[in-house]
Amino acid sequence: MIYPYDYDQKTITVVDDYMKFEDINDIYDINDLQLKEIKKKIYIYKVLYPGRHVEVLEYDNKNQAVKLIKKFHKAYIYIL
Repeated sequence: MIYPYDYDQKTITVVDDYMKFEDINDIYDINDLQLKEIKKKIYIYKVLYPGRHVEVLEYDNKNQAVKLIKKFHKAYIYIL
């Protein structure tokens, strides 16, 4: 997601032991309608801040999400 002077990355997570999500292992396992709803909700949430132009980009796969989480976890541990 991009808005002026900021790049904000999000991850979609699911509970691993909840039957409703047992078939979801990657972004490609989520149906298109749900993905559109998620994008719309993120857009609406962010655009409510005055003066922001918001652009919600495309989804990445699970491997990219894991890399992102590890990167920020490492940065967080470094700060401590």
